[in-house]
Parts: sequence; structure tokens; C-alpha cells
Amino acid sequence: MFARSSRTPLMFNSLVSPTSQQPWTEPVQVELERVEATLRSAVESSVPRLLEASTNLLEAGGKRLRPCVTLLWAKACGADGDAERMIPVAAATELIHMATLMHDDVIDRSDLRRGRRTANAFWGNKVSVLTGDYVLCRAFDLLVQHGSIEILRILAGVTMAMTESEALQAASEGSVEEWRENYWRIISGKTAGFIQACCEAGAVFAEAEPNHRRAAASYGADLGLAFQITDDLLDLIGRPTATGKRVGSDLKDGKVTLPVLLTLDGCSEEARTDLAELISSRELTDADMERIRALAQATGAVDETRVVAARHSAAAADALTSLPDTPARSGLRELAKQVVERTG
Repeated sequence: MFARSSRTPLMFNSLVSPTSQQPWTEPVQVELERVEATLRSAVESSVPRLLEASTNLLEAGGKRLRPCVTLLWAKACGADGDAERMIPVAAATELIHMATLMHDDVIDRSDLRRGRRTANAFWGNKVSVLTGDYVLCRAFDLLVQHGSIEILRILAGVTMAMTESEALQAASEGSVEEWRENYWRIISGKTAGFIQACCEAGAVFAEAEPNHRRAAASYGADLGLAFQITDDLLDLIGRPTATGKRVGSDLKDGKVTLPVLLTLDGCSEEARTDLAELISSRELTDADMERIRALAQATGAVDETRVVAARHSAAAADALTSLPDTPARSGLRELAKQVVERTG
């Protein structure tokens, strides 16, 4: 059923401006521009290769989602006039994210990230791992200098949780049953947990009252799930020029995400057995991926995945009801809406 074909190399360069204004960034646009300057300063190193490798990823852009929600929650909880002091902490969240991406690229043997060649593709695994370590150290240096003990505790805790989830993911690769059992734990511990921690850090900075801090945690967890589920769907059906990575890279790496699990649930027993064996072999070709995409559409898995993501997006928006009506709250609401409508 899943015929073999040769793979065609795909190379492109898509630079995303990290400070480009979106509806949800408007309330913190000035601060985000300062975050960008802080990031450039933070990756400075007297070792040229470390500087080159970290700058390579930094200049590839990205959504800067984590510093954005950190700043938005700080402002939404009343720190509007003092948000500039939050800039180093917001920058630290992006540095932690950058470090995990560099390590992930080594683990997954990825050669593309945000449309650019990865650090490990340019300079090899040793340089990529060491640069990730350096960027992570720079993140916690910023937190020690500018963050509170509580913020440091939150972000250190989620960094450990992300590592545990990464290990669980590695142990599950290629196994449909392992992924069926662990999918929600993996994405909750990685993407959702991290975004939740960023939201909480903003609320803690603002010395938010307990119900607003709980709202921040709830919003972040659901936003993170909506974001990751949408990411998983785009990996299967998205356009590489929009997503910045190869189609089906997750499945080719043995990651059986929600749209694939739903496809398996909805297809015939023969197709299910065939697909499970193909996933286990981890030798999927581009032709295999096209057939899986078609099967995901035909079984309704694509639409069902969108419904699940939209449910978490709506839950994130609902968590904002206790906040005062401010531009920051409007930005958070718009972000919850847009995170499931994006194409890359």
C-alpha cells in the first residue's frame, strides 16, 4: 500500500522577523524589540564557533511566543508600568527554548530549522550540543541576575520536566503503542508545560493575586496544547515553505502524533497494520507520506485534530475571564485564537 520512492532534497531559506507586529504582540511590541537586543547580547561569546552557531538560530527568527506570553501576562496582571524590568526574564525564556531546539536537532538528526540549515548540519553534533549548553547557561545567568527565586524555581522546574519528556519521547520512538500511551504526557511536559511556566513567570513578576496566577497556569497549559497539536498537524499536512521544515519529519523520526494516532483509529485493519509496520521501520519515503496525508484526510483525522486543538484554544481564552479588560488581555485572547489558525 505504501510504495517506495527516492527522496528529493529540499532546501530553502525563510527568514521570519522576530519583531514583526502581530495583533497579539501590539501591547508588548516595544518590550519585544528590547528582548531581541537582549538576546543578541546574551549569545555573545569570545569563542567564535559558539557565537556563529547560536547566532545562526537567532537570526532564523521564530515566533518569540514564550517571551511574548511572559510579557503579556505581566502586563495583564498589573505590571504595565514596570514591564521593562521583565525584559531579561522574557529573553531568558527564549534562550531556554533555543537551547532545547539545538539539542533536539542533534537528537532528531535534523538539518533544517525555520527554513535554515541547523547548527549540527553546519558544524556537527559536538558544536551544536555545546552551543545549546552555553545558551542554556546564559539563560539562567539572566534569571539569577534579574529574576526572583520563585521565577527561577518555575523555569528550572520546567526545564527538568522538558528533559524528562524528551527522554520519554526517545524511548517511545517507532512504537505506536508507546505513543498512544504517552502522547499527552510528552506534549504536556514539553511544549505545554514550558508555555505554562512562562505565563506563570509573568504573573509572579506582577505579584498577581492567586486566582490570576491560576488563570495564567490554566491559559498557558491549554495554549501550549493547542499550539503543539496544531504543530503536529502541520508537520503532516503543512507546506515546508511555511513551516520551515520537511513534511513528515516527526513521523520519519518515529514520533506518532495525534493526527497519526487518529488516522490509525479511523482506517481499515489492513491499512492500520501496514502503517504501524511502516512507522516501526522508520523508513518512510515522500511517497509514503503523501499516502498517509491522504489517509488522514479520508478518515477525518485532520478535521478531528483541528477540533481537539480548537477545544484547547477555547479553554485558554476562557481562562482570561477574571482579568481586567486591558490591551494585554486582548492580546492573550487574540493569541489563543490565532495559534490554531496559523499555517507555519
